[in-house]
Amino acid sequence: MNIRFEWVDLPCSIPAWVAEQTESDGEYYTVMLNINCSRERIEKAIRHELSHIENNDFNSERSADEIELIRHNCYTL
Repeated sequence: MNIRFEWVDLPCSIPAWVAEQTESDGEYYTVMLNINCSRERIEKAIRHELSHIENNDFNSERSADEIELIRHNCYTL
């Protein structure tokens, strides 16, 4: 699994986000990190985004809202 990290200028309400991408050399994920957030907030956001990758959320039949509730431990099955 290939994971890339990039720093981007995002609104403070978005500490990070992850995208799944495919190129000629294979699949990889890019985690976008907000340059405007504190180190502690970024560390928490990285753990959160990696949980999406580890749990294969990109191939889930659940809605994005439901996945977010699960990842934030607000909802269990």
